[in-house]
Amino acid sequence: MKNLLQGIARKSHRSLAQGAFKKRKKGAHNSVVHGCWVRFAPGTTNASHNRVVRSDLERALSLASYEIVGFCFLALLSLLGPPAAKAGTVVNADWTVNTPIPAGSPVGITTFQSFQILDSAAISTVTVDVNINGGYNGSLYAYLTLQDANGHTATETLLNQIGTSSSNPFGSSGAGMNVTLSDNGTANGTIHLAAGIPTGLWLPDANSSLNGTFGGLTANGTWTLFVAATYAGVPTGTLQSWGLNVATVPEPGFFSLAILSCALWTKQRLTRRGSPA
Repeated sequence: MKNLLQGIARKSHRSLAQGAFKKRKKGAHNSVVHGCWVRFAPGTTNASHNRVVRSDLERALSLASYEIVGFCFLALLSLLGPPAAKAGTVVNADWTVNTPIPAGSPVGITTFQSFQILDSAAISTVTVDVNINGGYNGSLYAYLTLQDANGHTATETLLNQIGTSSSNPFGSSGAGMNVTLSDNGTANGTIHLAAGIPTGLWLPDANSSLNGTFGGLTANGTWTLFVAATYAGVPTGTLQSWGLNVATVPEPGFFSLAILSCALWTKQRLTRRGSPA
């Protein structure tokens, strides 16, 4: 390693010093200064020769030193391996509600929950658990809203009168559900098509993306679930519980940031010094 670094230093010194004086002017004369064969313009004194060569050689040596430092830094990184990234936070939370959903009332029920987690990184994925007992699924309307710590708001429709269509205006007669709504629910498809009492993994009723709606926002904030039974005269259901699984985007670790900072600093220094004229 020592021989390799010395070789790089000699090569850098030689190439940079030669590059410093490769431009030649008409009428210049040759001179040997500090062991270097250099061509100078007519009328230039030996003292000027010395000052010019000394200044340019110092610049060349300084630039070569940066090359050596950079090479040593890369060699160290190759020994240590790639820097580790800070893992994103995953929050699992469930809340027991046990609140009846009044039939035929547009007011419905609203539950508020707040997250206060140390990692305020951007949201990557969101899944929602909904557990309803009884009622009439074809009358249910539900949405999830997040107002994050930065004041941004997003809303996603979860249930929208399951099973309703032009040929079936009253929708599914199923009485309740215990489901997880997620972008990964493609196997079962949208919950709007569910019959009976659905369970397992489903896409939201709107067949849109939870991750697309909430992705990029901060998990810290107030999450609101609204549920209503839109038909009067149907059995009353109960929202037993609901929950969230929120994952945030991994952040770069301290070592990664240090590497980037060193690289930018070195580039700035080299750019500021410039190449020898």
